Parts: sequence; structure tokens; C-alpha cells
Amino acid sequence: MRAILFFFIKLAIVIAAAIWLVERPGRVSVEWLGYRIDSSVGVLLLAVFLLMIAGTLLYRFLATLRRAPGSIRQGLRDGRRERGYLALTQGMVAVAAGDPEEARKLATRANRLLDEPPLTLLLSAQAAQLNGDEAAAERYFLAMLEREETAFLGLRGLVNQALKAGDEDKALRYTRQARDLRPETPWVAQTLFDLELRHGRLEGAAEALALVKSSNALSHAEWKRRRAVLLTEEGRTLLAAGKNDEAAAKLREANRLAPTLTPAA
Repeated sequence: MRAILFFFIKLAIVIAAAIWLVERPGRVSVEWLGYRIDSSVGVLLLAVFLLMIAGTLLYRFLATLRRAPGSIRQGLRDGRRERGYLALTQGMVAVAAGDPEEARKLATRANRLLDEPPLTLLLSAQAAQLNGDEAAAERYFLAMLEREETAFLGLRGLVNQALKAGDEDKALRYTRQARDLRPETPWVAQTLFDLELRHGRLEGAAEALALVKSSNALSHAEWKRRRAVLLTEEGRTLLAAGKNDEAAAKLREANRLAPTLTPAA
């Protein structure tokens, strides 16, 4: 509505100016380089107006020519990025479908087209894992640690690799690093509890169990059972140290929390 109103205002101004010129025709004479031009004021103003329009069009044309190389380069970059994102998306689909060869090809293509390693490192790592190249996958996961936005995903990949290889020391080290980044992430808290407990680090296991509780990752019943498991291990340690009364208290509490837990009973 406002645009229409402005259009009619401009039209009214032009009409008023035209009427004003018609009522005041006047004559103009111009002598230049031996030539003499006689004309009316209206024709002179029209000529000036047309020259202004021609000058504006010429300026825009020259500006467009000046920007053309940059526009072409930007267009090529945009096309390259679009193809890169397409390859990245298709690669993720190939990983989900369990097609290792297709995932590898698309990861390579996305890597080549996209100058954004954070977007392609995970795909490359997953493609390497699908192809059974755990060493290459580890290199990609380690490279992810160098970037803040991908460090957590890289740690999860390294934890899973270490657990798969049976290297619990390495898995524990990477899980602790993941805890430092995102302590209340459910998989971090649960994995850390299991690893700390298996390594006999009861204090670390207790801290991890507190994280499990605060993250609401488990039901209350499951949390009680894990608490009972921890108390049982603490009881074993106290028994080994000859502290029978303290051990009995720990074990009774474990039995109360999880009556079906045989080691506590």
C-alpha cells in the first residue's frame, strides 16, 4: 500500500512539472565550437534527463563488468559447496546403510569439495571404520580433537574404538577427557562408572555415579543397583583391609538397595 502511494506521489510531481514547463515554454540558445543550437526549455530539460539516465545506465554497466570476475568466482564456489554438501549428505546415508565403498568415495569427494574439515572428518572416520581401516579412523578421530566443535565427537569415536579393541586404559583416558568437556552427557557418565569400577578406582566410580544420577540417564531402580554394586566393591576392599564392621555396613546397605544382587548377599 505504501509503495502504491509513493508511486502516485511521484507521478503527481512529474505531471505538475510537465504542466509548469508547458505554461512557461521559453527558448534556449547554445553556442559551442562554432555551432548554435536553439531549443525550448522543455526539450533542453528532456535532453538533460535522458543524458542522466544514459550516464546512470553506463555507470551500472561498468560496475557490473568490474564485479563480474568476483561474481563468477563466487558462483563457482557456491556450486562447489553445494556439490560438497550433497556428497556429505549422501555419504552419511551410505554409512547408515552400511555401504563401505560408497561411503569412502563420497567422503573423499566431500573432503575435496568442502574446505571445512569439521564437516567431513566424522564422515571420513565412519567410512574408514566401515572399510575395516581402524588406523585411518583413529587418525580422523584424533584430528577431530584439534577442533573445539568436533572434539567431543572425536573422543566418543576413540572411546568406542578402544573398547572394541579391549584397551580399557585408553578408553578410560579418553572418557575422562570427554567428561571434562560434557560431564553430564549420559554415555560419558555411564561409561566412566563402568571403567572406573573395573579398574578398582572406587573414588572415581563414586564421582561418575553422581554424574549418572545428575544426568537422569538411568531409572531410579537401575541407579540403586549400580550404587549397590559400588558399595559391594567398597565392602570387599574393607574386608581385605580387615575392617569387618565397616565392610558389613557397606554390604548391608548394598543388600538393602538391591536384594537380588548376589555378591552383596
